[in-house]
Amino acid sequence: MLWRPFHEFSGDWFWWGKHGPDAFRALWRTMYDRYRTHHRLDHLIWVLGWAGQNVDPRYFPGRTMVDVAGADIYVDDHDNLAPMFAAVKRIVGDTLPICLHENGPIPDPATLGPDADWLWFMTWHTRWLKAPDQNTAAGLRAAYNAERYLTLDEVAARRQATVEG
Repeated sequence: MLWRPFHEFSGDWFWWGKHGPDAFRALWRTMYDRYRTHHRLDHLIWVLGWAGQNVDPRYFPGRTMVDVAGADIYVDDHDNLAPMFAAVKRIVGDTLPICLHENGPIPDPATLGPDADWLWFMTWHTRWLKAPDQNTAAGLRAAYNAERYLTLDEVAARRQATVEG
């Protein structure tokens, strides 16, 4: 199960980010220990998500408590967000996959690659997904049919092929 608590923690708009990096790291460590030790929740994939405006290494709680890292931001174009990807990668190196937690316009798959190799993206709902200034119907079809992106129906087909094969 993907577990992404305290999203956009490096911003100051949620209570968990208002008190800075030391308080956030202590909060993350407390939650991690409580969930793993007391509740014995060993099935969680711990996903850490910076606010893309402030990918600050001081918030990183440590590799042993994070399985996937990333950031989110809402921009006005279909850019690959390579600078934000690089900022996260400078912190976690090659030790963690990096995802685009939340976005408006879907990054153009043709612009992705080693400089912006997002594990996944999550386009926010309603306006962020369907408004023509965010994602056109043709753009959505092109993205969801792109070779780079794997959709739910393709996951099911691969799982079935593995079972049968």
